[in-house]
Amino acid sequence: MIDTSNLVPAGTQDQPVWVSGGSYVVGQQVVSPASYKVYVRKTIGGGATDPSADLTNWTVLGGRSTSSIVNSQSTSPCTATTATGGGNGNVKLALSGALTAATAKTMLNITGSAGEMAWLSLYAVDATARTVRVRVTVDGVVSPYAFDSITNSFSSANIGIIVVGNLTSTSISTISLNLRWNSSLLVEIYSSLTETDKLTLLYNYALEY
Repeated sequence: MIDTSNLVPAGTQDQPVWVSGGSYVVGQQVVSPASYKVYVRKTIGGGATDPSADLTNWTVLGGRSTSSIVNSQSTSPCTATTATGGGNGNVKLALSGALTAATAKTMLNITGSAGEMAWLSLYAVDATARTVRVRVTVDGVVSPYAFDSITNSFSSANIGIIVVGNLTSTSISTISLNLRWNSSLLVEIYSSLTETDKLTLLYNYALEY
């Protein structure tokens, strides 16, 4: 039989158990009663959402940080085919398949492993006028999304959104995003048109086991 008399319940040592409605300061550590993990406060305040489901205000102790950038991509569509993050040879391409106008289509759904994205972009393969949107959910947190942006209307091939990566041209708007996740990553795309295989997702990521 295992002797449990000397074990101290989580939250009674250095970190208290998180309490709904409590007030917390930046850097304060608590134990989540939902996940039993230790979380560190990133902002001053409280709230009624368990830290495991509130990665905007909390980060798991010892885990990797996740992006909290929302709508930070310019609405100006940009050239999205030259992948410098990770190198072109390592970037994978996936056609969109059938899309229904203004309806989410899952393109990547990674679960069960931590990881980091080196390159992520979406571009159109023809010159039909449309808008496109990319939405990224990190560790199941849907509000705010790690990334959620829609372009203005454009009508050129090889144009779209760069979520992660860099281009050197000064004539286009791009973003370099540190996109990491602890347990899951979901990438969804949208088109303003009902169409098939007219959008391509380029991506390059590494998993931690």
